[in-house]
Amino acid sequence: MTDKPTIRKAMRKLRQAFTIDEQTGASMEVFKRMREIQLLASANHIAVYLANDGEIDPNVIVTSMWRSGKKTYLPILREGNELGFLPYEENTALKPNRVGIPEPVTDSDLLTLDKLDAVLLPLVAFDKQKNRLGMGGGFYDRSLAECLTKACPLLIGLGHECQLFDGELPCDPWDVPLDIVVTDKTIYR
Repeated sequence: MTDKPTIRKAMRKLRQAFTIDEQTGASMEVFKRMREIQLLASANHIAVYLANDGEIDPNVIVTSMWRSGKKTYLPILREGNELGFLPYEENTALKPNRVGIPEPVTDSDLLTLDKLDAVLLPLVAFDKQKNRLGMGGGFYDRSLAECLTKACPLLIGLGHECQLFDGELPCDPWDVPLDIVVTDKTIYR
C-alpha cells in the first residue's frame, strides 16, 4: 500500500468495520485524551466536524466545549471547494451541501481560518509525522494551504489507533501536517 487511493480504501474499510458500541467507546476515549491538551484549554474559537463513514464522533467534545463557553464552528463548502466556517450551537439548523455533508443554515458572517484558535479534523489515515490522509476531496487541503506560509490555528486530527499508517504516508507539496493526532489509545504530539 503506497498510493493514496489504495491506502484510503483500506483504512476506510477498517474504520467502517467498528460496531456502534465500539465507535461510541472510541469516541469517549478520544474525549478523555482531549482534556490533556493544554493548548486547547485556552482556545475559544474551535472548528469541529460532524462524523460520518466511521470517523471518530466529536459530539461529546463539542458538548463539553459548549458547556465551557467555547464557540464552535462547522465547515461549509465555499466556491472553489475551500472551506469557510459558520457558528455551530446546540440548536443550529443544518442542511446538506452539494456533496451531502450537513452545514449550518444561518445568517452569521463566515469565519475564516485565521480567526480560529483550533481545528478538529477527521482523518482516514495518519502517520507518526502527523501527516493526514483525508477522504480525497481536498477541501481541508485547499483551506489549510495558507498554513504553509502564515500562522495557523492548532490542527488536531481525531482518529482510531488502527488508522495509524505503518510508515510514512505519501504527501504532496500542499499537504499540511497536523500539530497533534488524538486516538482512542494515545496522543501523537
